[in-house]
Amino acid sequence: MNRFEWFRDTKRKKGEEMWAPFKSREEWQLARWLMLSGISHSDIDAFAKLPIIQNDLHPSFKDKRTFFKKIDGLPTIRGGWTCKEMEIVGDVFQVKDGEMIPKTESIELWMRNPVECVKELLEDPRFKDDIRYAPEKMFTDETMRVRAIDEMWTGDWWWAMQKLVPKGGTIAPLILASDKTQLSTFSGDKQAWPVYLTLGNIAGSIRRKPSEQASVLIGYIPVSKLECFSAQKRSVEGYRLFHDCMRMLLEPLVDAGDPTKGGVPMLCSDGKTRVVFPILAAYVADFPEQCLIAGCQERRCPKCDVSRKELDPDKSIDAFQKAARGDSKASEKLGLRKINPFWKDLPLCNIFHCFTPDILHQLHKGVFKDHIVKWSTESILGKGSKEVDIRFQSMPRHNTLRHFRKGISLVSQWTGNEYKNMEKVFLGVLAGTATSDVVICYAQFDLHTDDSLEKMDAALKAFHDHKEFPNPGCGFDLAVTVAFVESGIREHFNIPKVHSMNHYTQ
Repeated sequence: MNRFEWFRDTKRKKGEEMWAPFKSREEWQLARWLMLSGISHSDIDAFAKLPIIQNDLHPSFKDKRTFFKKIDGLPTIRGGWTCKEMEIVGDVFQVKDGEMIPKTESIELWMRNPVECVKELLEDPRFKDDIRYAPEKMFTDETMRVRAIDEMWTGDWWWAMQKLVPKGGTIAPLILASDKTQLSTFSGDKQAWPVYLTLGNIAGSIRRKPSEQASVLIGYIPVSKLECFSAQKRSVEGYRLFHDCMRMLLEPLVDAGDPTKGGVPMLCSDGKTRVVFPILAAYVADFPEQCLIAGCQERRCPKCDVSRKELDPDKSIDAFQKAARGDSKASEKLGLRKINPFWKDLPLCNIFHCFTPDILHQLHKGVFKDHIVKWSTESILGKGSKEVDIRFQSMPRHNTLRHFRKGISLVSQWTGNEYKNMEKVFLGVLAGTATSDVVICYAQFDLHTDDSLEKMDAALKAFHDHKEFPNPGCGFDLAVTVAFVESGIREHFNIPKVHSMNHYTQ
């Protein structure tokens, strides 16, 4: 019996209606609207006290106090919220009671137990038909020569992890996501950024729908100005604060995912109990946050040491530990910050393999809009943005394509759709203006095969081979690029977003 069935049966045994503690479905819907509408507590109090509400609807609550008492009586989620208060001692001193003492700052870390959140997702009956508990292999046809990969359970990572846990164990691939740009404001003008968790066991089409609630909020990382530190130390202390908070937030996973500790028995949505090993498999974050998580400087790659020969995290962990002992040479060589990474003790976790491609910021906005468009614009016989705007305006209209009637130079707010629409007509815009070595095209698939991954590598190789020197005899149909270096537009391609494409097929 899962907890949803337990809640239902408990209500029946008590003789309560399904909508208890509310008296009817309609009153429950009203309460739900009040909670989700975003109105203040004082407005809820004023609403509940309106004569038309009390005299005509006769609700079971009279004011905000009785209303929230009923809300508190609703079934609670697993892994309830806890708050850990921390005091940060800085290196800036102040005079207090005639003594010089260091300044301090108090912060709060709000968090839920991630293991309990995994249980909550695995046992949810809504996901029964869209969840997998073991890895699978798909092929394009009955010959089984070409593999197809779409869901996490069809990839190599899950197969590799399955060999490392005890026989009969079930992997719960954890997918974490955080975004420092989406801050939440709390009382006292305090800010924090949210951390979300979902599972690779659940189909991607379900995970990506907010309405399915397949992602759960597990914590709020506090944001602090750290004014108790000097300006020189404030930045690195901010990095350390993030890793300290994430370590506390994910601490339950250290034992839960350890194959030597036996795993965690969990009731699943199909009614079976499985021994589950929750293991961090992916982390969704933009490039600056990937660097923050990896512990590297933002001009370095968060997935490798740029030579692509050292993907083993042990080398980085060793450098972090040497830096903690005062030997900073190893960390400086790898471009690492002097921090104690939160992922160091997570079992079977290679954080550098966890980062997912940031298609919007790395490709659509980064490589294409910020680089390819800019370089190509400069390469059009020096005519610049005015000529490009005219060409966008002159493109023939079609009902499947966006028409940029004002060009692109005046667009101030770009979204993912704008970038994609511009990519569809960009070849036509450049037609007849540059040499044949001009443009690289990117394809974005929901399902990949061995063949498509090879073609992606070939397209990327063509881009790198020909971005510096033109080659009219290039035989690649998928990728031809302008010789940006020879034309004087670029002196180098030491650009993290361009480098990041090397990892897409890994």
